[in-house]
Amino acid sequence: MSDTARITASYGRHYTVRTESGQTYTATARGKRVDFACGDRVHIEVQNGEQAVIRDFLPRRSLLYRQDAWRTKLIAANVDRLFIVTAAVPSPSEMLLQRALLAAEAGGIEAFIVLNKTDLPESAAWREKLAFYEDLGYPLAAVSALENAETLRPLLQGCTSIFLGQSGMGKSTLTNALVGAKIAITSGRPQTTRHNVRGVIHKENAQIVLVDTPGLHRPRTLLGKRLNDLVRETLTDVDVVVFCIPANEKIGPGDRFITRDLAELRTPVVAVVTKADTVTREALAAQLLAVSELGEWADIVPVSAQRNEQIDVLEEVLLKYMPLSPPLYPTGEITDEPQQVMIAELVREAALEGVRDELPHSLAVVVDEIADPDDEREVGRIKGAGGRLQVRVSLVVERDSQKAIIIGKGGRRLKEVGVTARKGIEKLLGRKVYLDLHVRTAKDWQSDPKALARLGF
Repeated sequence: MSDTARITASYGRHYTVRTESGQTYTATARGKRVDFACGDRVHIEVQNGEQAVIRDFLPRRSLLYRQDAWRTKLIAANVDRLFIVTAAVPSPSEMLLQRALLAAEAGGIEAFIVLNKTDLPESAAWREKLAFYEDLGYPLAAVSALENAETLRPLLQGCTSIFLGQSGMGKSTLTNALVGAKIAITSGRPQTTRHNVRGVIHKENAQIVLVDTPGLHRPRTLLGKRLNDLVRETLTDVDVVVFCIPANEKIGPGDRFITRDLAELRTPVVAVVTKADTVTREALAAQLLAVSELGEWADIVPVSAQRNEQIDVLEEVLLKYMPLSPPLYPTGEITDEPQQVMIAELVREAALEGVRDELPHSLAVVVDEIADPDDEREVGRIKGAGGRLQVRVSLVVERDSQKAIIIGKGGRRLKEVGVTARKGIEKLLGRKVYLDLHVRTAKDWQSDPKALARLGF
């Protein structure tokens, strides 16, 4: 079935599109084409109730983009007005303002400058600098988002606008604490996260989309290289980066390696000192000082995700770097992760508990099948599930010795994994589940391109 839709969100090669009737799909581009932008009106081919393929796009009336020495990055299409949001605090960038104005001119988009946080005393000096651009003919609106943001509403009416502005180690625990629900798996092992996990925080007047990425590291396998590439691609598409450093561990070479990588970004980076509840006040102060000396940060925030301490402070800090925009997700939606991915992650989390150091890197989990006895197409085929949703999952390791670790003596450990994972899956799906686990070996799959493709990497 063909339809016309508008792109409302872009994540690398994946898009969220919404039809005129309000139906939302996760869409991919046909072939290798990735030159679509948020705001594009596109022709889609609906694959099922959740997925679609973008065939092409309708003519654009405008295009906002960013260009550097290496590539051109599309920001938004079919925009009438660009509001460049600036503020005296924390540190305004006149270069960013100039680039945004040039981009608006190149795209044929009407540009407005917004001076926010006018309630702060530091705003006066920045206001004087902005007078130069006002004299050039660019309208300037001085507001305080806390007091009189509604003065911008008349400028937004009757047009499509965009607001533009500046902007492991406990990451997954932190993400879950911020979202208020379990949308990312947690483990004491490094490199637990294998793909981007999006969690949505719904505030009274704001929406924060968190992207929990795999951790940057020195890759030893093809999988490691691909995970690093995924992270670096993601870092160019977000408004602010959160770098998590635990309070109870000394800063090491890995932290310095990541800091050097992040220093090359033009995106603001917030350093978050996690696990603040595990150390004394004096030790926490020492770690905060060490982090401040490690690099240049937009902000530094200590938190305890376990005790939910300082989480609200972190949310407010992140909101400072968020551009104004319509909500990207419906109210109540906390993640856009496909059901099968969430199930696989819950199984992998259960399997990682109490295993040897090398196993987390060698373990992949794939959902082979989900069969519903209530589906008339499955009548007579599902046996042994007792009317429950039947979920078949494969746990893939690299060596037979690792297979024995997962299964355990007499199959006891695999049974424990199944019991733990099933509880999480039933909570996720809201119904009883019959979980069927199988362990198989795929030799050196982390360095095999074909095996990586079959496993979704």
